[in-house]
Amino acid sequence: MKRIALFLLFAAAAGSALAQSGEAAIRKVFEDKLKTHVDQISRSPLPGIYEVLVEGQTMYVDEKASHFIAGTMVDLKTMNNVSADSRAKWLQKQYAKLPLDLAIKVVRGSGKNVLVTFEDPNCGYCKVLGKDLQKQKDITVYTFLLPVLGPNSESMARNIWCAPDRGKAWTEWMVGGTAPASAAKCDADGVLRKTMELGQRFGIRGTPFLMFANGDAAPGYLKPEEMEKRFKAVN
Repeated sequence: MKRIALFLLFAAAAGSALAQSGEAAIRKVFEDKLKTHVDQISRSPLPGIYEVLVEGQTMYVDEKASHFIAGTMVDLKTMNNVSADSRAKWLQKQYAKLPLDLAIKVVRGSGKNVLVTFEDPNCGYCKVLGKDLQKQKDITVYTFLLPVLGPNSESMARNIWCAPDRGKAWTEWMVGGTAPASAAKCDADGVLRKTMELGQRFGIRGTPFLMFANGDAAPGYLKPEEMEKRFKAVN
């Protein structure tokens, strides 16, 4: 539904941009007319076509901003997913800009291996991940709460964020199954709104979603041996 709405707005707004061309015209349509944040505009491998990253979606737009296609571009010579490669490079650049004050921080040992996760408190694979991470001796984990599985996830995330010791409350629930106490008043709603917006901007479709210190991202659960390979690649 969101793509349909965006298409209708685009069609209505594109006419005013026809006198312009290139990035300026594209940005004007998306930001001024559609009131949509543009993360990146770059030339695609196709002449006269730009790739636009917007709210977790990849669009391909002509230089006059009169038409767009939402979807995936594949290089048929190499069979590389051009869209996925471009988004991965963009995500790498975002790592240094992450608002870590909105994340739950847990440190064990020296904390030299750094991992950023986006997780739902009721996500089964997130709980498996939590048990795996307990075995890591030297790790720092920043967890952004992403309660996408329903109202119960929202209330659980709120209770965890408002706990006196967030890291302890998160670990006890995800690893031990001990639910946190009902939340006292705190700005959990504001925090959760921002983390949900961040997840949407990153195009996260499910949890867990992992990011490593070199900016590499992994959608979904990784087995411990794969996790070790990722940490070694960074260090």
